[in-house]
Amino acid sequence: MCLSSVQGVKQNDMQGQWSHFVDCQQIPFNVRIVQSSWMYFQLRVSEHPTATMLRSLSVNVTATWLEDQEGSRLIDELEEAEEAADDAEEAAAEEEAARKQAEAQQAADEQAKKIAEANQQAAERQAVEEQVNKASSERRANADAEKHTREEAERKLQAKSAPKVADNREQAKIKKALDNLPADRKCPNGYAWVQDAAGYRCSGSGSHRITWAELNSAGC
Repeated sequence: MCLSSVQGVKQNDMQGQWSHFVDCQQIPFNVRIVQSSWMYFQLRVSEHPTATMLRSLSVNVTATWLEDQEGSRLIDELEEAEEAADDAEEAAAEEEAARKQAEAQQAADEQAKKIAEANQQAAERQAVEEQVNKASSERRANADAEKHTREEAERKLQAKSAPKVADNREQAKIKKALDNLPADRKCPNGYAWVQDAAGYRCSGSGSHRITWAELNSAGC
């Protein structure tokens, strides 16, 4: 790319033996040089000497560099933009890390909550089962106590309602009274005599009886 082109044609005086011409060309380039960049200058000089002219060519090139304030400002803005982009990227990375950490913490909290709820439900079920078992045990104990009380009452009732068996003394009195009565009044099997409302009867078939009057009339 040609930045600038200045053409100058200088001609020697054909009458003289020597011609010395000094030319000064100023070429302003609007170019910004940044770091790690290169700038090349290309000079093209053509000489056409004559037979009567000495050949002598000298080319001197000088350059003056000016401070590029606009370029410095743009570079500063670029650096600031890059720094802001890095800060934004770092902030986004930190935000993403914080979000992931928050999500992980939330998942851990939810898992812990589920475990706590499961443990609470298990504890409640265990408490209910214990209450049911306790109530069942109490019911069984109450039932056993009621059964025992009922059986005891039945035994007492049976013992109370059971006929009184005559003791040896009563048996002797009954035997003495029967001696004054017909023989068929005696129990041939020798069963014990038990008391009832009318007097005594044998504990066998109960067909042999003796009344209180008969017992008392015998003077026993």
